Amino acid sequence: TLQNMQDDLKVSQGELAKKEVEFRELETGLTMAQETIRSMKEDDRFVLDDPRKKIKDLEFTLEAKQKELRAKRESEQALNRSLKEALQLLRPLQMHLQEAEAEKKKLSMELEAMRQQRTNTSAGSGDVDHVNDLEYAVTQLE
Repeated sequence: TLQNMQDDLKVSQGELAKKEVEFRELETGLTMAQETIRSMKEDDRFVLDDPRKKIKDLEFTLEAKQKELRAKRESEQALNRSLKEALQLLRPLQMHLQEAEAEKKKLSMELEAMRQQRTNTSAGSGDVDHVNDLEYAVTQLE
């Protein structure tokens, strides 16, 4: 339903914000590790195979998070489009329902007036037929 889609969108937006924070943290960690390696002397770099591995791991994780973030954004966009489409479909239905309710109210009032007239005066067969037609129309609108 529309409400479920809106709820899903809110959840997706929250997850997207969380993934963006994770992405920025990984990006910051990667940049710091790369700066540490660049600032070292060549001799010291051989000692630091572990930080290099850490950088590779961070790069791999960062790439995976970037893909996940892109997928979340695409999902959110698709959900937004679906929500807009649902709203566009719902508007004409609401208008049709309002028109039908107004028509029903009008016919009910007309029917009640005819009933009152029938009880106040002796109605002809044409009036009885009209009352019956109105009663049928009101029941069809319900």
